[in-house]
Amino acid sequence: MLGITTVAAPETLTIFRRASTGRDAYGMSTGPEVEVPVRGCHWWPLESAEAEQGRDTAVTRYRLIAPAGTDIRASDEVRLDDDPLWPSDRWRVDGAPRQHTGLTGSLGGVSVWLEKVQG
Repeated sequence: MLGITTVAAPETLTIFRRASTGRDAYGMSTGPEVEVPVRGCHWWPLESAEAEQGRDTAVTRYRLIAPAGTDIRASDEVRLDDDPLWPSDRWRVDGAPRQHTGLTGSLGGVSVWLEKVQG
């Protein structure tokens, strides 16, 4: 049976986002990169899979819960600053962030999937 490990203390991450000052020929933002630190986050590993289609590729996924109101976007990258396994790696936000509401109607946090592809 799989269980979720509870993190004892909230942790810090950094969101990386391109400031939109224009677009290149491919529609990508061309502005400078902005770093936004976010405290009070929790994350845990979900799965890791390997695919061999002419090369070795490993895909690792994490689940991230950030404080309510955190501005995180599907186009962002994230560094898990307090993670002992991946302290300097960047993770791609996979899909649209989702704002959760608690049972009492209070804001419960923003959740996203994070993905890192190696190889």
